[in-house]
Amino acid sequence: MSTKHLALDLYGTLLSTSSTFALLSTLPTLTPTTATSISTLWRTHQLTYTFRLNSTLTYLPFIIITELSLKHALHDHSIAFTSDHISAIMALYQSSLSVFPDVAELLDGIAARGNAVVDARVFSNGDMGMINAALSGEGAEVVRSRVESGVLKEPVSVDAVGRYKPAKETYELCRERVGKEVQPRDMVLVSSNPFDIVGAAERGWETVWVDREGKGWGDGL
Repeated sequence: MSTKHLALDLYGTLLSTSSTFALLSTLPTLTPTTATSISTLWRTHQLTYTFRLNSTLTYLPFIIITELSLKHALHDHSIAFTSDHISAIMALYQSSLSVFPDVAELLDGIAARGNAVVDARVFSNGDMGMINAALSGEGAEVVRSRVESGVLKEPVSVDAVGRYKPAKETYELCRERVGKEVQPRDMVLVSSNPFDIVGAAERGWETVWVDREGKGWGDGL
């Protein structure tokens, strides 16, 4: 039996981006309803920016995109902010996101099977600085400990190729980091993002879609 190489998406799959709602409490006079709306829009703009950059063959680090999309979401809601507000929110974003409750069970299952059967690593749009900061947070300890123990291998960031998922170069990068001899059919993407699932499938990977919203698959591609 050949080894299966799991690539685990980070933001929205292992780490909950909905917890950004709490980060926005640093802004004065922000109602819970507005904070929820901004949190959702922040994530939407973040992904839209990556798609736009891919389509024009240009690149900005994910940390910059994350800050620009935050400002965009605040602007859309006519929320006044200062550079100090943005700095505070971004600092919390990088180190305060929490894992979903089912992540520990997934990682325990990977550990039980051993690296000879399941070889796994984080595969993210985030640059390495963001990934390391995210995993250093208290809420991500369960993931960080698995990296430190070797259950999860060194994370792979798309930053190395200057493109974002679902660009084909990102999946090729991940596969080559696993091993140039590894075939696409032995790669397995675990992600909550439909665009990521579609992109990996087009490269010949197996995929596992995590339905975080509980709405079922609706992507037309």
